[in-house]
Amino acid sequence: MQNTILWELAEITAIFSLCTLLSHFWVRHAIGWKRALGCITVCAGVLSLPLLLPSNYTGTRMAIACFSLLTTLRFLETAYHRYPDPKLQNSLLTYIKYLMAVSDVYAPKSEKERAKNRRLGYKRMGRGLLKQIPTLLLFSLSTAYPLIHNVIFIHLSWVLLVSYFCVTGCLDIGSGFGMARDGYKTMEIFNNSLFATSPRDFWSRRWNLTFRNSMHRLIFIPLNGATKPVLAVTSIFVFSAILHEYIVIAAIGYTKGHMTIFFILHGVATMAQGFMLHKRSNRPLFKKPVAIALHNLWFIGTSYWFFTPFLTAVPFDTWRLW
Repeated sequence: MQNTILWELAEITAIFSLCTLLSHFWVRHAIGWKRALGCITVCAGVLSLPLLLPSNYTGTRMAIACFSLLTTLRFLETAYHRYPDPKLQNSLLTYIKYLMAVSDVYAPKSEKERAKNRRLGYKRMGRGLLKQIPTLLLFSLSTAYPLIHNVIFIHLSWVLLVSYFCVTGCLDIGSGFGMARDGYKTMEIFNNSLFATSPRDFWSRRWNLTFRNSMHRLIFIPLNGATKPVLAVTSIFVFSAILHEYIVIAAIGYTKGHMTIFFILHGVATMAQGFMLHKRSNRPLFKKPVAIALHNLWFIGTSYWFFTPFLTAVPFDTWRLW
C-alpha cells in the first residue's frame, strides 16, 4: 500500500509539473483555438489530481482538490492575462511562486519593501499560531462534552469556529512563511470574517479573498459587472457552487447537492441585500452590532448545507484530544 501511494504521489507531481510547464511556455502565449485547447488540457490534468488517490483517502483528496482548484484559476488567469502582478510571469521560478501562493502575490519594488514584507510575514505567522489556541480550546470543549454535537445549533457553531480559526490560522502561517522567506507581498486571505455585517459584506470583503479576487478578474470584469451586477453576481455564485461540488465529488465520490443549495441561498440573499441597499441609497438596514449578530445567525443556520459534505470527508467533529 505504501509503495502504491508513493507511486500515485509521483504521478500527481509529474502531471502538475507538466501542466505548469505547458501553462508557462505555451498557454499564456497561445491565441484562439490553441489557447482554448491548452486551457482544457492543463485544467483537466490538474483537476484530475485528487482522483489518482485511493477513494478512502477522503481528507487528502479534499486538500488536493482545493489546491487543484486554486491552481486551475491561476492557469486561467495566466491564459487570459488577468494575473495580479505581470512581473511574476517573467520567469518559470517566479511563475511557480505565483502558482503556489495561497493568495494574490506581488513582487517587491525595492529592498526596503522586501524587508517590510518579511517583517509582516513574521507577524502573520505569529497571528496564525495564536489562532490555534482557540482551536485547541474548542477541541478540548468537544472532548470534554461530546454531547454538544447533539444540539444542531451548538454543533454548527462549533464547526464554524473551528473551521475559521484552524483554516485561517494555517493559511496565515503558510502565507506568512512565504513572505518571510522571499519578501514577496501576499495579500490577506480573510478579513475578520466573524464580524461580517451581511452576506454581501461576507462574500465581497471578508471570506476567501483569494477566490473573490480571481472571480472578479475572470468573471465580474469580463461580464461588465459594474453595469450588469445581477448577471455577474449570479454567474459567480453558480460557478462557486460548481467548484465546491467538484471538491465534494473529488473527496467522497458523490454529491447530494448540498453545496448547490448553500450557494443558491447565499446568492439570493446577497442580491436581495444589494437591491434593498440600492433602494435605501446604501444606508445600512441595521446598526452594526445587530447586523453582525443577525448575519452570524443566518450563516450558522445555512451552514448545515456547507459543512455536511466536508464533515463526511473529514469528520473532525468526532476527533477527541484524550
